[in-house]
Amino acid sequence: MKRIRIVYIVATAFMLSFKINAQKSQKEIELEKNKVEIFGHEEKANLQYYFYLKTKELGLNDEDEAEYYRILLHYTYDMNRLNDKDQDNSEEEIKSKLKALIKKMNSEIRTVLNEEQFKLHVKNFNDGLKAAYRKNNWKWDLD
Repeated sequence: MKRIRIVYIVATAFMLSFKINAQKSQKEIELEKNKVEIFGHEEKANLQYYFYLKTKELGLNDEDEAEYYRILLHYTYDMNRLNDKDQDNSEEEIKSKLKALIKKMNSEIRTVLNEEQFKLHVKNFNDGLKAAYRKNNWKWDLD
């Protein structure tokens, strides 16, 4: 009985994942095809965990933390798209657009954090950004 139940659960999960993948829009499929990943899965997970721990050090209440992550995710999504194949950006365009997005992101984040928290955010964000610069063999030019 237990074995049948496990087989049923696995089969249901498999069919559900197949159905979810089949429902992706054409735009999502195109975005995935054009995606250029800088970091591997493990590297990305380590960076995200590091940033999560550093964000906890900010000592934000639940409301401010939610707003902080909302802003951060909005801009980091746009940053991640800068080097995708369909964007056709040169290295200099990527860096220029990246700097502009960081400036906009930080101006929004500044409204959520106090001065000390903001300085810590900049340090933490730059730590992750430096890893991306190293991975791309770019010279660090954001201090």
